[in-house]
Amino acid sequence: MNYIRIFLITTVLFISCKSDKNPINSDSQTPTVEIISPANQEVVSEIVAIQCHIVSAYKISKVRIKVDDEFLQQTLTEEPFQFNWNSLNYPDSSFHIIKAIVEDINRNEGISDSIIVMVDNSSASPNSTKIISANINDLNIEVIWNKAQEDDFFSYTVEQSTDSTFIQKTIIYNTYDKNDTSVVLLDIFPIIPHFFSIVVTDSVGLKSFSDVFESEVAQEPEGLNITDVTYNFDNMSVAWEKTSLKTFSSYNLLYSISQSGLKDTIAIINESSNTSYVLNDFDPTRENWFWICVEDRWKRQATGQGMSNQIDPFPESVNINSILYNNSKFILNWEKNNDDDFISYQLLESDNINMENPDVVFTSGDQMSTSTTLSGITYEEERYYQMQVVDYWEQISTGGTKKGSALYKIAYVANQNGTDQIYWMNEDGSEQERIVKSSTVFKGSPIWSPDLTRIYYQMGTSDINLYSITTDFISNKQLTHMTGWSRDLVTTSTGDYLVFRNNKSLYKMNMEGDELTQLTEENGLILWPDISPDNQQVVWAVQDDGWHIKIMSLDGSNKRLLTSNSGWDARIPKFSNDDQLVYYWARNQERGVLSDIFSVDMNENEVNITNHDELLGYTDYFDISPSGKYIVYDLIRPDESEIILLDLHNGMKMRLSASPSDRDHQPKFSNDGLWIFFTSGHSGSIDIYKVNLEGTIIHQLTNDSNDNYLPSPQPIFIN
Repeated sequence: MNYIRIFLITTVLFISCKSDKNPINSDSQTPTVEIISPANQEVVSEIVAIQCHIVSAYKISKVRIKVDDEFLQQTLTEEPFQFNWNSLNYPDSSFHIIKAIVEDINRNEGISDSIIVMVDNSSASPNSTKIISANINDLNIEVIWNKAQEDDFFSYTVEQSTDSTFIQKTIIYNTYDKNDTSVVLLDIFPIIPHFFSIVVTDSVGLKSFSDVFESEVAQEPEGLNITDVTYNFDNMSVAWEKTSLKTFSSYNLLYSISQSGLKDTIAIINESSNTSYVLNDFDPTRENWFWICVEDRWKRQATGQGMSNQIDPFPESVNINSILYNNSKFILNWEKNNDDDFISYQLLESDNINMENPDVVFTSGDQMSTSTTLSGITYEEERYYQMQVVDYWEQISTGGTKKGSALYKIAYVANQNGTDQIYWMNEDGSEQERIVKSSTVFKGSPIWSPDLTRIYYQMGTSDINLYSITTDFISNKQLTHMTGWSRDLVTTSTGDYLVFRNNKSLYKMNMEGDELTQLTEENGLILWPDISPDNQQVVWAVQDDGWHIKIMSLDGSNKRLLTSNSGWDARIPKFSNDDQLVYYWARNQERGVLSDIFSVDMNENEVNITNHDELLGYTDYFDISPSGKYIVYDLIRPDESEIILLDLHNGMKMRLSASPSDRDHQPKFSNDGLWIFFTSGHSGSIDIYKVNLEGTIIHQLTNDSNDNYLPSPQPIFIN
């Protein structure tokens, strides 16, 4: 609470005393004197000038003034007889009797008539000034006050106390310069309140006191919060809020390995504008807690909320998508790791599913590389693999275990509750796995790219288009966007180009579905294109005035008719392995069935290579062995179907099916030519089987409620 003390400002009333200089001739005559100012009954204040007049006197010795019963200390011996009486020593509203006493040299004394005056000094003191501020300036306090307005200003006095009652006070500064309205108090302790008052003194000693003013107290430090803890490969950066503390001394950066752990000071920052710190030695795989302790110049401290870094997670684990066996090698494909702090892939290999005592058989620092080939794999051997990811901080994550079977894969279609799905499995029927995740009802005709990186298939509803899925399952892509039905896809042996038919035309495109080129324009239906092993020519069947085989260059030039067998419908052309012949099925129109397989050379010389009337029937599929020695086909009759193996060297035919009533279809040679895969309805639903060339060993590869068909064995890729 501020207290006010009021002191009156003194004004001086100046009144002259004088003599009329009328001398007394007798030295025994009493001198006379009168008071001419102030007037009787006048109200006086401050310093009152009393003027007296010598009426008559003989050689005056002295003149004195008596107020009430006391003489003023002032005695005058010559004119002007003027006296100053300080009325400030008397209470307001008090009455006082004033007399003048004159004495001559003969000690004759005369007394004036008395006058009565009333003292009133209620408005005599000078006006008080006002303290504007008492703020901390560096380590000091600067007191600033308003300039005094008094004309008779004499001095400023600055009083200071540490007690708000201002009982115990000290004069700390005095100045006689009216324009000097501030003082800086050095080495004061501003962490406690200080109280100040300004005393204004006028020329007659009257004083006024300002209100007691409480100084600014040095703000106590407030805890600041850590705002961010980030890191990169080189350093960890800590940031915090900026202080507004005027008496700031330092930021003390505290550190602990846990939120409740012992805190150590790891840095002292003396610049208030510097609100971050960088550590070069750090471990982001654990918590690193930081706090900022703000300290002022009197060692007072405050600590805010701490923060830890986000613990660097273990690297994103990746799984091995697929392991393909090919030519004594495993081709492994895995998911890509997307971590910014990736360092390497490490492929682990073990001979048991528990991954006991694994060996690191492959390491790569290329994050984009997601495949490798391992050599020295024995046919039918089994090994187990895991992919580890190592990050910059030497953390390791391990993906799931993947079995590698040294068996070739077979892609096929499985119809599940009316919806076709693309699957693959090992050639012994193990590890059956759905590889196309789509709910589209129709999917069909999976075929492999020669380099084993893709499987092509058909999919659609009203319009059927061509798609590809990579064998690492990363990319599933639509290759064509056409109306109608795109089907009968074949590839060049290099995999550079694809040829397929859509409606009444053949088209060519690259493996990405780009560079689409129309190769033919036919009036009739076309089916079954095939590409020569040297990738130079294309054959296909076309229906105009019957079914004929045509041939052209891969770029669509040099089109010509290859068959002219009158009375026969030629279908399903396939090149021989040496590019010299084209095999096809042909039906005698008079007999009404496809009964024979023909060959035709590039000079249009046609040969009936089966010519067995007892096998009357038709076929919808046949395949040529990798050696070129055999043709296998399905022979379909009204009530039965079976698989027939034809030896092209001697023309011998062999039934490979267990029974001609098994509805056997779609025969396909294995990549090594030792087995033939086909579909059969022997078990009720349609399943995939394989049989050796002698027909003595038959294995059922699928055995479920699905209809499984169109087996597509993996080719052998020489790399």
